[in-house]
Amino acid sequence: MKVLYDTSVLVAAFIKTHPLHEKSFSWFKKAYSSEFQSYVSSHTLLEIYAVLTSLPLEKKLESYIAISIIKKNIYPVFTIINYSERDYKNLLLCLSELKIKGGSSYDGLIVFAAYKEKINNIITLNKKDFEKITDYFNITLITL
Repeated sequence: MKVLYDTSVLVAAFIKTHPLHEKSFSWFKKAYSSEFQSYVSSHTLLEIYAVLTSLPLEKKLESYIAISIIKKNIYPVFTIINYSERDYKNLLLCLSELKIKGGSSYDGLIVFAAYKEKINNIITLNKKDFEKITDYFNITLITL
């Protein structure tokens, strides 16, 4: 089985005070133990960094800690999916066709990574953000 992880699940897995930490961390452990093939989009790496460095925590995470978390927990475990110019052009046409606008376009980018690599499952905490485009590409959402 192939699973693409959304930013929301990974951030929750790394932040112990997150309300869905336990559920998210259990899915991270599945990836870590190679229970299935685990993927992230290159866009997700940037989102994880952005979220970790801006979370309203009691003690802010410094940028060097955020990058350390990514290097230690993402790089060795997940296959990273990159995008070509053609991928962006195809995605833009799809987003336009589906009338997807604004920030939801970034979720479309993550879904497109799954489609491109023939990954049938995306795990997320934000089902609503992904439903329209995952239906279009016939990708299953796993929500926590």
